[in-house]
Amino acid sequence: MFSNPLFIILMPLLGIALLPFKNRFRTAYFSVVCLIALINAFLTINAPIGSFFNYGLIGFVTDKYTWIFILSINVSWAFVLGYAFSFEQYKFRQHENKYLLFLHLSLLAVMANALAENIQTLLIFYLLAIPISYPLLTIRDDERCKEAAKGYMIQTLLPPVLMAIPAFIIIHLFTHSYSFYTGKTFVDLGVDEEAGIA
Repeated sequence: MFSNPLFIILMPLLGIALLPFKNRFRTAYFSVVCLIALINAFLTINAPIGSFFNYGLIGFVTDKYTWIFILSINVSWAFVLGYAFSFEQYKFRQHENKYLLFLHLSLLAVMANALAENIQTLLIFYLLAIPISYPLLTIRDDERCKEAAKGYMIQTLLPPVLMAIPAFIIIHLFTHSYSFYTGKTFVDLGVDEEAGIA
């Protein structure tokens, strides 16, 4: 159960579930959630290669590359919590709960991207991660941050719409699959590498 990619992806929800206790037990909250991040890193390292979870169009897998990304995300999660703990120094502690909520949702989306087994899972969670991260960029609530966040939204949402979606359609036309693990390459399917045609 603990090696299931879905379990690893959903661990940040524990940070959200514990948020109601943060105001009363602030130090304990940050300590426990930091421990959760480190436990998740340990679970990631020990997850067997090739663990799959598929539910309709959504699919996740641990392979020899994804665990490195998930490990990095979990270690970063622990460091970011250390930064968030010192929020009162930066005079926006009143936004701390909002920050932590969207931080954990962003972590969930980024982990889902890293463990995506197929193109549609990657696209869905990539597109979800962008608006989820918007409140993190505007946490200081000033015009400069809002303007920067607006530029970020445009720069990150346009490429998948203009390039990734058509590329996914082309890949599906050739491979008849959205999975990254079909074992088929364009060369296997008789596509000329240089001309790009079958």
